[in-house]
Amino acid sequence: MMPKRVSQCLICLVSCILVVYSQPSVTVKQGALFGETVDFVDNEVTKIQTQVDVFKGIPFAEPPIRFTPPVTKQSWEGEWNATFFRPACVQPGDFYKFWFKPEMSEDCLYLNVYAPHPKPTKAPVMVLLHGGGYVLGSAIEDGYSGVPLAAIGDVIIVTTNYRLGVFGFLSTGDSASPGNYGLLDQTEALRWVQENIEAFGGDKDRVTIFGESAGARAAHIHLFSKLSAPYFHQAIMQVITESGTARVRSDPEGERNDALYLGSQFNCDTTNTQALVECLRAVDAMELMSRVRNYLRGFIQMLVDGHFLQDTPESFLLRGDFKQCPIIIGFNHDEGTLNTAGYFEGSNVAKDPPYANKDKFDEMVSGTVQWSGEFFNELMENAIKQEYVDWSQAENVSADYLDTFVELRTDQTYSCDAIETAKKHAMMELPVYVYFLTQIPFNSVFEYYGRGPGWFKAGHVEDIQYVFGTGFITELLEAQPASLEDKELSVDVITFWTNFASSGDPSRRNTSDPLGNGKWAWPKFEMSGQEYKEIATGLPLGRTLRADECNLWSNLLEELRIYMVSMDDAEREWREHFEYWQQDLEEWRLVFQTYKDDDTCQT
Repeated sequence: MMPKRVSQCLICLVSCILVVYSQPSVTVKQGALFGETVDFVDNEVTKIQTQVDVFKGIPFAEPPIRFTPPVTKQSWEGEWNATFFRPACVQPGDFYKFWFKPEMSEDCLYLNVYAPHPKPTKAPVMVLLHGGGYVLGSAIEDGYSGVPLAAIGDVIIVTTNYRLGVFGFLSTGDSASPGNYGLLDQTEALRWVQENIEAFGGDKDRVTIFGESAGARAAHIHLFSKLSAPYFHQAIMQVITESGTARVRSDPEGERNDALYLGSQFNCDTTNTQALVECLRAVDAMELMSRVRNYLRGFIQMLVDGHFLQDTPESFLLRGDFKQCPIIIGFNHDEGTLNTAGYFEGSNVAKDPPYANKDKFDEMVSGTVQWSGEFFNELMENAIKQEYVDWSQAENVSADYLDTFVELRTDQTYSCDAIETAKKHAMMELPVYVYFLTQIPFNSVFEYYGRGPGWFKAGHVEDIQYVFGTGFITELLEAQPASLEDKELSVDVITFWTNFASSGDPSRRNTSDPLGNGKWAWPKFEMSGQEYKEIATGLPLGRTLRADECNLWSNLLEELRIYMVSMDDAEREWREHFEYWQQDLEEWRLVFQTYKDDDTCQT
């Protein structure tokens, strides 16, 4: 199809993205499709004026059958219209009540491609696995527009949907519903990229998977799957949360019990898992999702299913049996603000931070350590406070402990998991690059959608705006444009990320180039020096990130737990022996009394 242009009457004074109404066409394995070309204009920072070809809503699989693996998309007739997004996967609708409200459907296995125009030759490819805890999110959110990233970084961006919640992860612990459908969807999308990305000008031998939060966990899990490992070559993990790979379930009986409980809510047959699954397939999608949300909040987990994942990631790591490739891994300075907001009613939309005195801090610490596991006790809780409390102000009744608790939650839930993951890969002498984002954005990602709050600082998901160049998308910034400083830093981050996609090294575009120096220096994270790149103005380097704090979470608390469990066992053993001794003593006393009462000495 020959492209046609219409005149544009809008002049971009700073930066903008304009639809050009050109219709680029591509032929993939399944058939022909056409998209649209857009202008990317930035007259302020990059001075780039270029175009990007955008293809939206490309099916990579057939409409899925509930609780079954994805099926490869068959050929279509005619030209597929790839000029509009298809539905997001089914998820709680109230997540979007402050944001846009996308159409949702179980028929949601679509991806989007953003490619430089004119068509490049063997451009690096980056495939986004979106975040959202495996229950929320989609590839069609405005913040995931690949236009700035493709235009500035000269790479091809692919964003993909995958099934979420119960639809993506229900397992009966047997063949009736093995689970991991969301991860299998991601694998099918990666396979589609391998088969078709050359048609867009991409290099199928330079595919980088990347994701934030749950997307980062997914990217890491793909390193351990024999199914998906052939379809990518390196990975970027922006915040592995809550023990990352440790949240892989290997408990068929528990999976079965959860599924049976869910089925009982709909009067399904709970004596036969196959009948149970057939029954759940007939339940209305929104009702099914609602019941899972209300009754089985911990239900959605990745599984050792024997198909996508043959063993736990820990076992794979110990054996060195996984895809050994370059990785970038990191986190943001104030990740814990998102978790902390849950302790204060209304604070997740407030412009000003809440106040936490010492009593509130103690209450929050107790709550978070109790939530973390059954082995926490008062001694371990006190060890945590010893590390984080500023004891010089411990007697100051008006002192605010909010930042202290945010720091604690950041380490507990995010930073120490990321650092431990980096160490495990570095100990195998693999190329590992660690970052630490400390820049406080002028606009929060949440504020783009009018939701607030204004106090999350360099919080969870704030890295997305720097990676995707959100500051260059004027549609999101009508109320308050991005600062020049944030735009400049975004260009730096895009350069690092796309350098890595191109060469496996964020400091240089090609392996033949010299290593970056000055602000572009980003050495490997090695056990001897543990250097990292700070993502902030000036892009400084640092060493031994959060070493003291993470020693507490990764080592000391575990040693205390083992010590306390051992003491409990010793005490229990002593009590048991003491009870036996008491019983034996009583029996001896009875025998002795009988002996005395028996007149054995009479003559």
